[in-house]
Amino acid sequence: MVVTGHEYVILDEMQRKVVVEFGSSMTLRCRLRTDKYERFRVRWYFNPSGSSLDKSTNISEKISFHSANTSTEKTGQDSWRGGRDNEETHCLPNVSHENSGWYFCKVIEEIPSNENINSNATQVVITEDPIYSNTRPVANKQPSPRPGLPGNQLKIVPPSQDLWTPSHSRRHDDGKQRHKQ
Repeated sequence: MVVTGHEYVILDEMQRKVVVEFGSSMTLRCRLRTDKYERFRVRWYFNPSGSSLDKSTNISEKISFHSANTSTEKTGQDSWRGGRDNEETHCLPNVSHENSGWYFCKVIEEIPSNENINSNATQVVITEDPIYSNTRPVANKQPSPRPGLPGNQLKIVPPSQDLWTPSHSRRHDDGKQRHKQ
């Protein structure tokens, strides 16, 4: 059985390279300063071929509001999760080789002024466990469609079905004794 993990990828002012296991979940963490903004947008970008934000595709967007002591967020996507202060997150479940590339986040301040902050590029490389010559590849098995039985409801063989156990000292053939040769 293969257990996949969860990787956190930080997007901030530093350029990085992160290796993520095939099939695991990946959470992008935008760590750009947003504490001075009342209302701002966070946009997530992906570029499969290079570290240029200009040629990247916008993969998601979120609007957040800060008031004196509270913070709320408004988004139309279920994949957003609230992070700690000054950190917005976006989750990509079950990553594959198509998710390899460069990721960015961009914070766009809307109130009180109009200011943009971009993260540096973070390269994500999706890898699989190596297959050695003396082992078989692990198949990506789907879970059984039949529900399993809880441990206290497992079927037990009644003692009446635990019939004759052969003995090494005697050999029988249809009830007739057979001699050793």
